[in-house]
Amino acid sequence: MRKEASADLWKMLYNLADELKELKPWEDLWDMDLIGIQENGRDEPVFCSVIGKETREKGIALYDGTGGLASFQKTARAASASQIEYRISEQQALVCFWGSRIDVPEEQQKMIRNLEKKYHGKNNWPCFFSLLPRFAPCTPDETEVRLLVETFVQLVEAVKALREERVKVNFEEGEFCFRYFDLEQMNWMTAPARLPYIEEKYETVEVTDETLLQHLAQQPDNGMTLLVDTAYLHGAMKDEQYDRPVDPLLLLAADGDSGQFVHGQALSPEEEEGMAAVDFLIRFIESKGKPEKVMARNPYILQALEQFCGVLEITLQEAPLTEMDSIIETMRKQADQL
Repeated sequence: MRKEASADLWKMLYNLADELKELKPWEDLWDMDLIGIQENGRDEPVFCSVIGKETREKGIALYDGTGGLASFQKTARAASASQIEYRISEQQALVCFWGSRIDVPEEQQKMIRNLEKKYHGKNNWPCFFSLLPRFAPCTPDETEVRLLVETFVQLVEAVKALREERVKVNFEEGEFCFRYFDLEQMNWMTAPARLPYIEEKYETVEVTDETLLQHLAQQPDNGMTLLVDTAYLHGAMKDEQYDRPVDPLLLLAADGDSGQFVHGQALSPEEEEGMAAVDFLIRFIESKGKPEKVMARNPYILQALEQFCGVLEITLQEAPLTEMDSIIETMRKQADQL
């Protein structure tokens, strides 16, 4: 059950955000120059990315442990605009950025007023968001605000150590700035460390029901090229099952020849897109026949369908699927009007 942070905790966070903005770490660091903060008692560091060296937007993103770091690295490795958009929505992060008053969620504006903090103009209002896959960005809860506070305290010191050249880190050669509590010396230390490289893992969905596979193999070929894709709706839908609003992930399909939309499905936060794609293709073949080719751009979909399409001798091909972009944009506009 969600528990909100106290006013005292928020006050500490705003004061630290003010200090970091005054420090301007983006003058020294690129967004790929990571700082890791590991508190005493934590198994893994919190990795911090500083945003704003060459942009007007200034901010700091926190990625907790290897799970958070994996989402950061996947986004950095994205090769196309659609992949970047998808992987940003899949990030596990806590984000602070400085925007305008209109960017600040209502509950955070209320907290700013209650704490009698004063911010004016563009790119000066601190905003805080918690990001999780399948959910819309929302205000951090008590645990997350506490993590932001603990991390920001040491992030200030790490930035100062780098600026004053008390530690030298070769970011370009795969190092990160590691600030950790040394139990032997009972003191905080700052040193270079090797940044873990986390391989991307995609799972194949193994369909082992031979009776089902034989049944599907006997269905008539329809000669279609089927486009299968996923996209976030970029909405915020309340669901009593969850303590934060859901951002539905859509599984979509279209006829690659005619462009006709043939399937749309909103996945629950627990549903895996790969399994959902296999289930859809089974139903599609039973009702419409076997497509000649399936094309996709989401690597999770491609890997999930590999065994299934191979057994049924359906060509599986990676493609940019620009045809799907207009369908996705239309669905998002329709959702905005609801």
